[in-house]
Amino acid sequence: MIRSALFSVASKGERAVRKKIDVENGPLGIRLEYTGPHLNQDHFKAWQAAVHLANERGGLQGDQLVVPVTDVMRAMGQNYRDHDQRTRAWRLLGDLTEANVDLYSSRSKYKAPLVFSVLHEEATGKMAIRLNPDLAQLLSDEVLQNDMLRVLGFGRNQIAIWLHNYYASHKTPPGLSVRELQRLCGTSLDLPRFRQRLRGALDRLKVGVRPLLLSWSIDENDVVRVEKIPTQVKLLPVTAREKMETGRRHAGAVQAAASSRARVVL
Repeated sequence: MIRSALFSVASKGERAVRKKIDVENGPLGIRLEYTGPHLNQDHFKAWQAAVHLANERGGLQGDQLVVPVTDVMRAMGQNYRDHDQRTRAWRLLGDLTEANVDLYSSRSKYKAPLVFSVLHEEATGKMAIRLNPDLAQLLSDEVLQNDMLRVLGFGRNQIAIWLHNYYASHKTPPGLSVRELQRLCGTSLDLPRFRQRLRGALDRLKVGVRPLLLSWSIDENDVVRVEKIPTQVKLLPVTAREKMETGRRHAGAVQAAASSRARVVL
């Protein structure tokens, strides 16, 4: 889904009803329709935080995952002590409960919200997040070990975040025209303005403590070519995916047993 316009680089947009989302043509033959509030890269960071915490703590099987709000905020790159940031994070997660995705690929079908439910109890500082158990199968089709700290370093540069996730998800990124990148990332900018912002975002990917890109160029045919550091991404064969799911189910059962006495109804 990070190779699509589902999480757009446009900060604002209209609510969608069965909108066909532009996606990259790939081996899984993905088709994507979406109904719900406009999603941007801030929503992506909230969703990534929820999935990361669920995967880390055995919550990908549909069980209620109860975590300190500080952990959620930290994973989103937010400051828990900032009331405005807490309010905004809550709104982003709330939007994700209304974000209904119809995804079809050669391996998987997923028709559900990105987040089933999210509850917050101010008194205890706990948050309960529930994800669809079918999400685990969807996420196991292709595995990317994303550098979340690098993503958080881009702040609210929506194009830089989208480009990072797109290029990080490729072992060898393909050359794409500026117009194709404009289509895939869901920008509302016209081509000249997008090209200008694109150059600045690509430069952002070359700097910092852990830069993703080693170099980039736009050739005479307006095709963007990049050279990047290695990232861990692979398309799993079905047998490997099944083994991973077995391991996740076992880990989820262990986590559920360990945390059952600490579970709260918020």
